[in-house]
Order: sequence, then C-alpha cells, then structure tokens
Amino acid sequence: MIWGVVLAGGASTRLTPRLGVPKGLVPLGDGCFLTAIVRALKAGGCEAVVVAVGAYPEAYSAAVAGEAQVVTVLDWPRGMRATLRAALRAVPAGASVIMTHVDRPSLRARTVAALIEAADGERPILPTWRGRVGHPILLPPVACEALCAPDDTPLRDRLPLWRPRRLPVEDPGIRLNINTPRACAHFLRHPPPLDTEGHDGISLKLKHSLKGHPG
Repeated sequence: MIWGVVLAGGASTRLTPRLGVPKGLVPLGDGCFLTAIVRALKAGGCEAVVVAVGAYPEAYSAAVAGEAQVVTVLDWPRGMRATLRAALRAVPAGASVIMTHVDRPSLRARTVAALIEAADGERPILPTWRGRVGHPILLPPVACEALCAPDDTPLRDRLPLWRPRRLPVEDPGIRLNINTPRACAHFLRHPPPLDTEGHDGISLKLKHSLKGHPG
C-alpha cells in the first residue's frame, strides 16, 4: 500500500504577495499546481493522497475537494517537519509514502510509477537525474512511523538512518523547485512536458495554457 503526500504548509512569502494567490493555486491547465501534483500521484499508482496545509487551509481544501484528503497543520510555522509529521499521521499504518512539495508541479506520473515499482518496503528511494537527487521521494513504513514522532530534525539528516537507495530516472523535472517569482514565470513560459497518462492509463488531461499567467 502506497499513499501520496503533498506538503503545502508554508506561507509562500516570496511568491504569494507577487502572484496574489498561494503558490499551490497558480493556474495550470484545467487546475493549478496542487491539483496537477495530486493527479500525477494518483495516476502514477498512489492509492490515495494526503495534502497537509497550514497557512491557507480553506483555499487549498477547496482546490482538491473530492481528489485528496486534507490535513490542517496547526503548528506549521515550526517548519517542514511539522507539516510532514501531520501528513504521515493521517496515512494508514504500514503504508509507504511518496512525498513531494506543492512547489514541484512538474511531477510526472511515470516517475511516481517507477518509484512504486522499485519499492522494497524497507528503504527510502530517492530519484536522480544526471546524478542529482530530486523529488518526489519514497518513504518506507519504518521511516513513516519514525517521522511521526515529535522531532524537528531535518529530514535530510534522518534519511541516512534507513540507507536510502538512488533510482535514476529520465525526468529533469525532479530537480525543478518553483520557489521564487522568477522561477514561476519561467516555468509558466516554458513548462516541461508532463505525462498525460499514468502507468494504469488514467488520463490526467493536463493542458498548459499560458495566457494570463503572471510573469
């Protein structure tokens, strides 16, 4: 059993004032950044998706209504680990998790499917492109359980405990992180090609429309 997790707990202080909406709600195709990520996770094979929200609970909840389970993170100002902890506590015991962030809308269903196929239930899996690690990452049940504990140690410092494996993928988008107005404008002008179908043939119907996007 593998669930998807999207972390959307931050206030997006660099992007929201410039865009007028939280970065996860930037329009993309027939939805927004957040819905594109949720649909890619599900099309790639995740049984269900949890979205952990903090600063903008109402807006994000409305965006994914009927598509994902939303968890509100009350202590989101503590940082990413607080948001991850809340998300993992909503996942069934014994499940593995494919985790990513709301500022990574180039997620491909085929990359999700590759992570699921490579999962062994024991070690995290980190996708790489040209030798560099990106997102999403797969967390096995043992890691999910441990990361539910009240500990704010950065995830990068905890991962070595579970001997992560690297998985080369043909997906430069795993390195793309939309966290500045310039990066957002560039992405909307030159979006990378996304999957239209997952490994099980589920159509995502994502068509990029650049008219009216900021930047």
